[in-house]
Amino acid sequence: MKQKIKMLKSLNNKRYRGVSLIEALVAVVVFTIGLVGISKMIGNALKSTQASEGQGNIAILVDDLFERMSMLNAAGGTSKTNEGNIAKNAFLDNSSCAMFTDDISKNRCALGQLSRQEWNSQIATLLGNDLISVNVCRKVSASSANCVANTDSTRFIFVDIKWKQKIVGKAKTGETTVTGNYVAHVSM
Repeated sequence: MKQKIKMLKSLNNKRYRGVSLIEALVAVVVFTIGLVGISKMIGNALKSTQASEGQGNIAILVDDLFERMSMLNAAGGTSKTNEGNIAKNAFLDNSSCAMFTDDISKNRCALGQLSRQEWNSQIATLLGNDLISVNVCRKVSASSANCVANTDSTRFIFVDIKWKQKIVGKAKTGETTVTGNYVAHVSM
């Protein structure tokens, strides 16, 4: 009986050694799968952060546009001749400065055009080849659908920027980009 018990203990010890090796291998496999999953999650989080950063930078540039409009509008002039709006109109409409005869109006017009060129350059630098379109125009109301020519009734400046944005993670449709869009308006 003692021999039988010794033999059973010996068999049990061998069985436990083999089970702990198998358990260790399973644990390593599970741990590796977990690490691969975590690394994919970190990659997706970084892509999402980059997309959010891009939209944040566009929002900053749109705010810069509205600040430029305020500064150009505050350029002075009398309301009779609408000289105060020369720079703002040149910014919005890319008006020709040749129509002005006096140097002050020509300078205000050139200031508006230069400010728009700088702003367009900033958008192009930020988005590069991903830029699809930039639309800056006047509207009668914030809810109106169409842009209008400069009249006394235009009260809102509307900005619509579209760009190609990379899809975070795997796309079900097989596409790798979507159209990003940022729309804002401000009352004049």
